[in-house]
Amino acid sequence: MKNLSLIFILLIIFCIHNINGAVYRVNNTGADADYTSAQNAHDAASAGDTLYIEASPTSYGNLTISKKIHIFGTGYFLGENMELQASVIPSSFNNIYLASGCDESTIQGLIVLIDILVSGNPAFSDVIISRNYILGGIKFSTSGLVEDIFIMNNYITGNHVNYSIYTSGASNKNLIILNNIFIYGSIYSRIDLHSQTSAVFINNIFDNYSIATTNCDFQNNILLAPSVANIASNTFSYNICTGTQFPSGNNNQQNVNNASIFVGYPTQGSYTSDNKFELLAASPAEGTGNGGVDCGVFGGTQPYILSGIPPIPTIYKFESPNVVTGNFNITVSTRSNN
Repeated sequence: MKNLSLIFILLIIFCIHNINGAVYRVNNTGADADYTSAQNAHDAASAGDTLYIEASPTSYGNLTISKKIHIFGTGYFLGENMELQASVIPSSFNNIYLASGCDESTIQGLIVLIDILVSGNPAFSDVIISRNYILGGIKFSTSGLVEDIFIMNNYITGNHVNYSIYTSGASNKNLIILNNIFIYGSIYSRIDLHSQTSAVFINNIFDNYSIATTNCDFQNNILLAPSVANIASNTFSYNICTGTQFPSGNNNQQNVNNASIFVGYPTQGSYTSDNKFELLAASPAEGTGNGGVDCGVFGGTQPYILSGIPPIPTIYKFESPNVVTGNFNITVSTRSNN
């Protein structure tokens, strides 16, 4: 787990090679689409297919993933970060359950209103959970072997219960946790990993969080007051904290004023819920991470993407006349996304 170059090579392989198969549209608003139910679309799809979950004011309910499938939503905070999508309405689920057979699946661009859950005795690996707004948390309560799970570029609040990432057993291995915003919700939130769960935490922001881990690696993270790090037997380097929560040495910075780090924190002002964590000029996080990268979510090899826009083409503007007589012009503005 400490061989970071290997982690990033594997990450690139997953992102480039795992998206293939047929593509199906899912829409529960009455619009013409392949399916109205995400679960029905999943059940009918073949391994390796892709589901586009379209904008809807109504949640798509619960979804159980039991095969290799790639799921893309529309993103979140679309009414704050303007002109990223033509519609500011997101695509949302209540709970998402990961089951045996979901190896190499991708979940991106969704709002998860409650939790992403692993329970019972499933065994799987190489799942990417990326660019989602998760109002609850990600919970692994399983005795099956679950390993090599990428959790990156998410905005996670822990609102539903008071955890954002939780593991209960020794069979959860190799969590790669990159460039996430862990932010205080309505309940004091925590990350609580079993003592035998191995994980790396790189370029994350923890706001008002309790962290309980063992034998994990922390690099380039920012821990904001009044967070409390209840951490033992871990390694820390190139991190920033606003007190002494992370140990001194190994290029960690202690007692940093949180108002000196970000453009919109602790006072958000005109910034959005996620771009407020961009760095100020001359921020103590600028260029002070491992290898000279920035600390925090916009630094490193997998920088945070505003609003969790998935890496597929999007329409961000559609203009047509209100009254049509004869020939008329429409304007469609599109962009590719990385």
